[in-house]
This record gives sequence, structure tokens and C-alpha cells, in this order.
Amino acid sequence: MNSIRIALYGDLNLNYVDGSAIWAVSLVEALSGLPDVRVSFFLKAAVTKQEVIRPILEIPNVDIIPPPEGEKMLSPAAALDAIAAKESGAPFDAVVLRGFALCKQAARRPSLAGRLWTYLTDIPHEEQSLGEEDRQEIRAIIQASRHVLCQTRQFADYFTSIFPESRGKLNLLPPMIPAFETKTSPREARPDGVLQICYAGKFAPLWASREMLRAFATLRKLQGKTTELHVFGDKIHNPPEDPSFKPDIQAGLRKTPGVVWHGRTTREDVLRQLPSMSLGWAWRPAALEDHTLEISTKFLEYGLSGLPVLLNANAVVRDVLGEDYPLFARTEDQAQALLVDAAKNPELLKLAAERCQDVAGRYTIDAIRRDHLAKLIEPAPKPLSITLPRARKPRLLVAGHDLKFADALLKRLESHFEVDRNYWWGHAHHDVRLSEDSHRDADVVFCEWCLPNAVWHTTQPRDIKPVVVRFHRQELYTDHPRKLDMRYVRRMIFVGEETRRAAIEKFQWQDHADKLVVIPNYVDTATFDLPKTPDAPFNIGIAGVVPSMKRLDLALDVLETLRNADPRFRLFVKGRRPQEYPWFRQGRQGEAQYYLRLLQRIKDTPLLQDAVTFDGWGSDMGDWYRKIGAVLSVSDYESFHLAIAEGAASGAIPIVRDWHGAEEIYPGQWICGSIQQMADRILETANDPDTAGQRAKIKHHIRQSFDIGHVEQRYIRVLEDL
Repeated sequence: MNSIRIALYGDLNLNYVDGSAIWAVSLVEALSGLPDVRVSFFLKAAVTKQEVIRPILEIPNVDIIPPPEGEKMLSPAAALDAIAAKESGAPFDAVVLRGFALCKQAARRPSLAGRLWTYLTDIPHEEQSLGEEDRQEIRAIIQASRHVLCQTRQFADYFTSIFPESRGKLNLLPPMIPAFETKTSPREARPDGVLQICYAGKFAPLWASREMLRAFATLRKLQGKTTELHVFGDKIHNPPEDPSFKPDIQAGLRKTPGVVWHGRTTREDVLRQLPSMSLGWAWRPAALEDHTLEISTKFLEYGLSGLPVLLNANAVVRDVLGEDYPLFARTEDQAQALLVDAAKNPELLKLAAERCQDVAGRYTIDAIRRDHLAKLIEPAPKPLSITLPRARKPRLLVAGHDLKFADALLKRLESHFEVDRNYWWGHAHHDVRLSEDSHRDADVVFCEWCLPNAVWHTTQPRDIKPVVVRFHRQELYTDHPRKLDMRYVRRMIFVGEETRRAAIEKFQWQDHADKLVVIPNYVDTATFDLPKTPDAPFNIGIAGVVPSMKRLDLALDVLETLRNADPRFRLFVKGRRPQEYPWFRQGRQGEAQYYLRLLQRIKDTPLLQDAVTFDGWGSDMGDWYRKIGAVLSVSDYESFHLAIAEGAASGAIPIVRDWHGAEEIYPGQWICGSIQQMADRILETANDPDTAGQRAKIKHHIRQSFDIGHVEQRYIRVLEDL
């Protein structure tokens, strides 16, 4: 059997001991252990220090390929050229790449299409930080890849929610650690009674370096010479915005009693020493942990060594360790308190150590090779050579750059249609040949958004099919709808009558008005039909307060009016905080100033202090609405405002500002013309002994008007009546 030839390159330098370099070497070791595999490992820079690369130097089926002569440091383009030069008529079966810039360039090379395994770690882990250009590039990478690799299930969920076209290509490749000598039970202390805490890694503000030294200094004062902190590593960041950081850390490492600073140490030496320690420090603040969807390799190394590990409870580690893991700390004070408890409680250490070691055992190189990599080298399925009979169900082609608003509906339509999705890489970018083939095979084309996708499907193909377009609202502010060939648009669907009227007027569609219909947004009402918490009557909620037209200032006005009457009222804000958006940090005028004033107002106003909670973004809307007694829509304008329908489906009292078109979507008694009217309605409901009856009527209205089952039937009638 011929060898499976795999090229691997990461946009990283193996002369530095960091997580990305260790990942690359570990992956080479894991791949080389698969049967009939030969790995060509391309280096970004010539190796001058062997600490990282040493484990793979003697593996016989690994070829280590330095940069071409004259190249000190390879650029992404030069690295891809080096890989191409080594193929010489015998193409690699797979090309594994790490780094967004590198993968972007690789996706533009047709010769690599279908052979790429792309590992994207250096992209934002928050949807609002992904710009349109990045989204287009990522879609191109997905299309060119055979496998897209990610580290955790949480990242996979996040990635597929934004790029559903990655389903079927996305595979987990968790972090991996070598198997090494471990201990089966934790040593609470050395024979002389010293509890040894250890840390191995870099020093940076978000890595809690100051916090670690402070916590240990406090513990040392309490425990005296019975505690030590062993620190491995010498990579200390020198951030320009924090000039005292590096000298503070250096002084702390050299002068803090009980700190043993081992300095620069090879990974092998660290792993040999870990089993003699008592506890591993892997705690990092929420400012970092709450915005990552990855798992710490250092935590795994501590755990496999048999150490209990102190760390923060982000979503990933909660998932693998369980909610009841005893050494989770959210704050620095909690971390410090747990260190004190651990020094006194051997049973606590034993329980945590057993849990960590059990989890870490699933991440050894052998385990990752067996459970994740082996299936990736299986040959891609070959297309059937026979002609399949045409499906009985009509073929519905769904085309657009962002299908998340329609995704749940499309899944239900699959029982009536053979649904094919054609994802565009942005408003105007797509694979023309794929679009032509998909269009030719379709019976009906459904364009989600009235953007260049709809223009193309009504003007470009030779055999134009019936086209249905779903028009949102932002299209009103573009010129794309004017370019449609309306002869081929059989139906255009709007979520509200006001947007329909505005489109007819702007684009002069009076002659086509009979084709323009209103079908509202849908609500999966069962998801929101959950019991309310006891405090719900005094909790008001608003979902989404960015951009400023969402009018958080008016929500604060409502809260202040309510608390003048009853101090039990609180406001809960669901969604990204303004500070989490890149434009806020960049100081964009207008928007940023608006939110800065509001945050200062909350801080300075007695009636608002401690009464506003920012719950953050999350997909747990059904559970969040359990505590919400009234839901606000105080925007300047909306096309539908799905949050009101979802809140009402939970039984929250809908409080809707009289934005234009609201009365054509929601009952008149839900709509208020002033802040005082909003507050009065909330107060009246909170004190109404028959609140349960009111909530039941509201939920019934949503089920009858917007339940996904009813909306689905309206779409089916439109699509079948063409």
C-alpha cells in the first residue's frame, strides 16, 4: 500500500516555547503514529533551539523541512510555495495548515482545494467581532477545505451557528499531551510537610500573573514555610499600556518568600517534575476565560500528572469537569480562599485530583490519534457512478450569505421539499459554477435576503426558475432590489406590512404589489413556555441594546419611573455589552459616547445603582425569560422585533413603544405612547392578582399568530402555489 503523504505547516516559530509550537509538534507525533502515513513538517524558521522539536527528531516517517535557502522567516505565500515545490508530480494527500492568514491564501489556490485541513484558532470567538470581510474569507476557506478543525465542542457550536455550511466538514481536534510518568494519588505535601503549588507558562496580565503572586503571598503569611510556589518559564510580557508589569513580576518571582523560580526549562523537564507537586495553578480571570472557547493544555498536563488544578469555571472546563468540581474560582478572592482551603483539606485535593486526572487521560496523543485523527485520513467517498432517480419531492434551492434567520424553518420544510443550500461568502461573492449547477437542478429558488443573491438568480442563469425572495429591512437602504428582474419573482415575503409599503414606494413596485406578501417571523413557542420564577413580576427585560436606536436610555427611564413607585423593580439586559464591540474600544464617536453617558448615568443615579444587570449574550433565551415579567421594545424603529414575540411566548408582559408599524404586528393594548404609560402598565400587572390569566392570554396570542408550525404552513402554501 502506498503511504498517505501529509504536509503540515503552522504559521509559528518552533524556537519559542508556546502553546502553538507544542501543538504543531504534538500533531506531527500523532499523525506519524497512524498506519502508512508519512509526514512532511515544514518549518517557518530554521531551528536554533531544540526544546520544542526534540520529540520528533528521530521519528523515521517524519521529514522535517527547513525554509528554502536564503529565507529566514517564511511568509504565508512562501510557505505554500515551499509545499508546492515538494510535491513534484506526487501531490500530498492532505495539507494541514494553522493560521487564518495562511489559510486565506491557501483557499485561493485551486491546486489545494479538497486537500486542505484548516485549523482556525486566531479568529474572534465572539460573533460581533467578525467583520463581513473575515466572514467571506472564512466561507472561502470552508469551501476549499476537506476538513475544518477546531478544538472544542463549544467552538464547533459557535462556528456552525455562524457558518452552517461547515457542517459535514467540521471535526474536533482537541489539544493533546504526551503520556508521561504520573502519580495515582495526590501528595498533599512533601515528607517535610511543605505544600508545593506549581505554575508553568508565560507571564501576562490576562494570565493572572500578579494575582497568582498575591494569592501565594497571602497563603504564605497564613501557613508560613509550609508552602512553596514553583514557577517554570521566563517569558514575561512587557505591555506598553502597563509599563510596571514586567518589573513587578520579576521582583515578585525573585523576592517573594517561598517562590522557587526555575526559569527557562524544557517541557520534558517540567513534565518530569510535575508529579512531585501538590497543586497546579491554572486560574485566569473572567475577562479572559469568558471569551475563549478553548481548553488549556497546561490544565491537561497538570491533571495527567495527578495534580488537582485551581482554575476558572468557563463553559469549556465546566463541561469536561462538571459543575460540582471543587476547585473552580470565579474571582481572585475566591481563588485565594480556595488555596487556603486546599492547604488544610487533603480530601479536597484528592477529589479534585481524581477528577482532573480522569479528564486529562482523554487528551493524550494516543487518545487523540485513535479517537479523532484516524477517521480523518479515511478516503473521501467517491461519487456514485449510477444515475439516481429524481426525488419525488420538489427541489428547493435556498441561496444567501446568512441563513440563520431561516434555519429552523428550513429544517421543517425538508419534510415537504428536497432542500439544497447554496451559501454565498458575503453579499456579492459566490461560486458561480456551483450556483449555476444548483439553480439548474432546482424547481424553486428561495433567496434569503433581497441582495445580490436575488439579483443573480433573477437575471443571470440561462434557465431562470421561479424565485421567492424574503425581504428583511436593511435592503431598504441599498440599491440591490432595484436591479431585480421582477418578471421572475413569483413571491416576495416581508415580515411586516410597514416594510412592504416602504419597499413598494422606494422601488416603484406598484405593478407587482400582488406578489408582495406578509408572513411574520416565527417563534418556536415550546422553547419559551416555561414556568416563571417567583421574582419575575418585578423584573423587566430588554434583549439587545446595540446600536443606539434600540434606546437603552428609554429603558432606564422606565426603570427609574418604576423604582420611584416600588424599589423592587430591576432591569435585565440580554446581549452583548457595548464595551464588547470593537468600535467601542476604538472610540467611534456618537455610538460610543452615547453608551458611556448611559453607563455613567447608571453609576451616578441612586435609583439605578445596583438595579441594572447585564446578562451577556447567550443562546439560553428560553431560560432567561423565566425571570422576566415584562419585556421592553423601546426602539426608534423595527421591522418586527422578534424579542417581543419571544418574550410574550414566555408569558412576559409585552411593553412596546409606538414605533412605526408596531400596531400592524402586535395588539394595540401592548403598545404605549409614553414612558409613564409603560411604567403604569408594568405596575398594574405586577400588582394584579390575576397575572397568570394575563400571561396565559398573551401566550395564546403568540401561539395563534407566530408559532413556527403556523408560519411553516404559510410558507408551504406560497411555495407549492407557484
